[in-house]
Amino acid sequence: MTKHIAERKKLLKRFTGFRRIIGDEISTLDPALIARLDRTVEALQAPVRVVIAGLADARHHALASSLCGTPLVTGENAVMACPSLLIRAGTEARTVTEVAGQERVFRGCVLDKLIEMDTQHPVTLVLPDLTLPHVELSVLPVYDSQDDRSRYLFDMIERSDALVWCSDAAQPWQPRERRLWFTVPDDLKSLSILAMSESEAQADTDDARTARDDKIEITKDEFAHTVTVSYDAQGKAQDVTALIAALAALVDEPILADARALRTELDAIPIGGAVAATAGPAPALPPDRQAAPSPDAVTATAPPAAPSPADMRLLLIRHASACMEAVENTTAADRGDVFDAMSALLTGAATALKGDVTLSRDHGPIAAQLDEANDLVNLLGYEGTALAVQEAADLVCQIATDILDRLPVTDAAEQTDATPFRKAS
Repeated sequence: MTKHIAERKKLLKRFTGFRRIIGDEISTLDPALIARLDRTVEALQAPVRVVIAGLADARHHALASSLCGTPLVTGENAVMACPSLLIRAGTEARTVTEVAGQERVFRGCVLDKLIEMDTQHPVTLVLPDLTLPHVELSVLPVYDSQDDRSRYLFDMIERSDALVWCSDAAQPWQPRERRLWFTVPDDLKSLSILAMSESEAQADTDDARTARDDKIEITKDEFAHTVTVSYDAQGKAQDVTALIAALAALVDEPILADARALRTELDAIPIGGAVAATAGPAPALPPDRQAAPSPDAVTATAPPAAPSPADMRLLLIRHASACMEAVENTTAADRGDVFDAMSALLTGAATALKGDVTLSRDHGPIAAQLDEANDLVNLLGYEGTALAVQEAADLVCQIATDILDRLPVTDAAEQTDATPFRKAS
């Protein structure tokens, strides 16, 4: 799912910037296309809602702990007494629940204390450094024959974009599981995963393998995916890679597929003649021993003297920051600012790649990339699309980052100066 998170952020950046760069011209586009853009942005911004549920011996709280990357509930008594949990990503750990009729917010995770107090109210945990920060995880209480099935089913339906039902791999499909699953709507079943729990000791026994195969056969038409999760002696899931991949296939991939298709359509929309009127051509690369300048590029004036690595570092940071700021703040009225900023950054980057400045590593591949970026910016100065402009600016900034990483560092302050730009790019 990590690559999906990165792609979500990248696509969201493209779509939110598209409106700003295309400006008033957006009113001339197909209203249905704009409605799709709005829905896609909303889908990319919204957290993925995953519900984890199961019987007492299914270890669904242990699975939630593994997905969160931190222990949540330990001990059989605590598991049985644990209320419904909602887990979200945040910068600082907090626990939110109702106490004496009022909502209370506690610093840190105090779930164990609330369980000792026998709280029956749902608990919201806000946790930093979650393994899947774009997932909003609902962990339902243990399901047993005394539970209100309709209430349990309602929670599964209302809270989920995907449902993970945990079940003991060594046990047959239980009657109470059958009864509950019989009432689950088909559309939710199509977004459900059966996570069969087993201990490391069980994993290699013939009886366990037979029970696991039987359960897969019985439930094959009830779940979209089936995975097996093995637990160590401390009850920690050894590997949840298959589960995370199944979740990505159920939830992330359909959203990203729609977003990719929309991006292809948006990328075919030209940004009009404003760019050609306001932006001049990108500067050519200064002569380099390893990469020839673009034949279409305009000859640039060589600097009067070879800059020092420290001066070159400062120059690149300034130009890169200006380039990123221009991309972030540009509107249809000042698109030329983006090209001016990219051109200045290209000139500075090309100067750094001249033979006068010694890099800490070979820079042949970067010189070739810079040559391609120069041609790209030259082309976009006359025709292009809003998304292509953003792509070009990102490429130029990334090249500058690579050059900064290769410039020799002679002083700690120089490294500190580069940090904000490197993080932003």
